[in-house]
Parts: sequence; structure tokens; C-alpha cells
Amino acid sequence: MIEKHQSKSPKIYGLEVLNRRVPPTHFNKTKIEHDLSLALSGYRGEKSISYYLSFLDPDKYSILHGLRLRDALNRYFQIDVLLLSNFFHMIVEVKNLSGNLYLMQDPNQLVRTSNDNSKEYFQDPILQVRRQIVQLQSWMKKYNYPPRPIIYLIVFANSNAVIEIAPDYDEAKETVIRSEALPFKFEEIEATYNIQNVQQIDIKKLIHLLIKKNEPLYANLLQTYEVRAEEIIKGVSCPNCSQIPMKRLNGTWYCPRCTTKSKEAHVSSLKDFQLLFGPTINNSQFRSFLKIESRSVATRLLKSMNLNHSGQQKNRKYMLPPII
Repeated sequence: MIEKHQSKSPKIYGLEVLNRRVPPTHFNKTKIEHDLSLALSGYRGEKSISYYLSFLDPDKYSILHGLRLRDALNRYFQIDVLLLSNFFHMIVEVKNLSGNLYLMQDPNQLVRTSNDNSKEYFQDPILQVRRQIVQLQSWMKKYNYPPRPIIYLIVFANSNAVIEIAPDYDEAKETVIRSEALPFKFEEIEATYNIQNVQQIDIKKLIHLLIKKNEPLYANLLQTYEVRAEEIIKGVSCPNCSQIPMKRLNGTWYCPRCTTKSKEAHVSSLKDFQLLFGPTINNSQFRSFLKIESRSVATRLLKSMNLNHSGQQKNRKYMLPPII
């Protein structure tokens, strides 16, 4: 049973906003586009394996997507997919790379060769997931859960990838699979681990704790990509064609490109503000970001959203609702 569904991370949402609101002339625009493309590729890969996970017995497995936790030493770690059962836990690391992929052990690395024979080098996903196992064990111990087997699979989700494993890399041969092999690999794993005598735990309580302790990353993207606040394209974004800015005519937002009209378009643009600048906003920031000249119009729109707030009059700050 899926207990935590797969969804876009705050980083992806933030990169999408940054890509829309950074002008094409910015020196880091290409890097923003590249990083967004990589993040979306990973997201699509994780999403694509949901079909194959649906073949698993929902009474045996609880599935959580996209966890970010802190271990006993306060080090963060991320897990693409975590499967919990009464006999073992499994980390599934999803890769959505295309091209000719070569996984080697000495040194540990993943090499991608493109059609033009250029090579890219990535960290060995097996070492990556081994660290995740150590940190998940540390996390479990921190919350007084008894030890149990934690195993892993590396799943390549892109059907256009050609995967080759070095002849001496036996561990990779056992743990690296394509997504369509996932249900059948579980049949092998169950035959091994269901016979082991492990201490039973309350899986539902563990799921609740994992979700409670999940800490999505809200990165400072302006700092990461060296974008100044004044460089951000301001205005309300059209919900239909993403044109910025929309115009406000007779109490309605109007898009000059596609002629879309909306009473609530400013609400989604406030999510843009939140991803770039943080969860609080005042009247002055509201007017500046949405390009509203009238203070009274801004006040009326802010009040209509029933936001929690602190402070009085000109010092009032409004708390924007959580995005995820």
C-alpha cells in the first residue's frame, strides 16, 4: 500500500519558478534550465516505477516515496522509495539516465557515453545507497526500533539506456535491474527473507513517524544561482500560458497573450514568491512582486485570502500556507 505518494519536490517547484522568472540574458539561465531538466528527469523516473510497484502485494508492503530524514548525527539523507515489510526494509534508488551506461567497481563510478562519444562520470549508485542504509539504520536506532535487514535495489527506469556492468562487479549484478524486472526480483527476495526470524514492529507507527520526521529541502535558489532579487521578473503569472505579467482590469486578472481571465491568479503567483523569498510577505512586498500600484487593493486581496498574520498596519506580515 502506498503510504506516501510520489510528488514533485520543493526544489523542482522552485526551479520551475526560477526558470519562468529569470530573464534569458542571465548568466546562469542555462544552468537553471539544465538542473531543472535533470530534476524533472529524476522525478519522471521515480514516477514511472509506480506501475511496477503496483504488482506487489499491498498487504505485505508499505511504500513511501521521497523521504528526507536526519540520522542520529543530524546528517540529512534522501531516499527515492522506501518499502517496509514485516521481514525486511528495502531502499529503491531510481536512475532515469539514458545512453550507454557502464557500472564499474575499480574505481567505483558510473560512466555514460553519449552518441557523440563524449563521456560523463557519476558516482556509483551502489555506494550512494550503502550510505543511505547506514543512515537509515542510524535513524531507526535513534527512535528505538530493533535492527532488521535493510536491503536495496538500483532501478534504471529509462528504456533507452544500455546498461553494462563490469565483469568483476558481482554486487551490481545482483542489485541493478530495469524497472520492468522489479516485481519478479521481489519474488526472489521474498524467498530469502520471509524465512528469517526478525522481531516484529508496529509498521503503522513507523510509517507515521517517517512521515512526521520527513523534512523536504527548501533551498535558497537565488543564492545558489546568484540571482539578485531585482533581477526576478515580477508580476502575476497567467495560469494558462505562464505569461508574466497579467494586467488587472476591473478587479480581474487579464492575460494580454492568451486573453485568459482570472480572479485568483495572484494566489499561485504568491507560491512563486514563497519558493523564492520565503513563507512571509508584507503589503509592500506583495505590491512589488505582483506589480500592484494600489496599497488598498493589495490590502483587500491579502485579507481575502484569510492568511494568518502578525503585527499591526504597516508592520503586518502575512504567513503564506505550506506548499508541500
